[in-house]
Amino acid sequence: MQLLVSDTNILLDMECADLATAMFRIDREFLVPDLLYERELAKRHAHLLALGLRVHALSGEMMALSPLS
Repeated sequence: MQLLVSDTNILLDMECADLATAMFRIDREFLVPDLLYERELAKRHAHLLALGLRVHALSGEMMALSPLS
């Protein structure tokens, strides 16, 4: 299964469009860095964890990697 690392904007936009549940049904895993989760999602969007959102500590090196480079 492909793992997609997301920023919080994508997750919040999917919620605003009422597509978060559908997003977590596709054959992909979604991960958000722990720092972003704690700062931007934990208080109001913790329910995303129940949908399948994974939270993981990422090093600066890992965050700098891009499939486009």
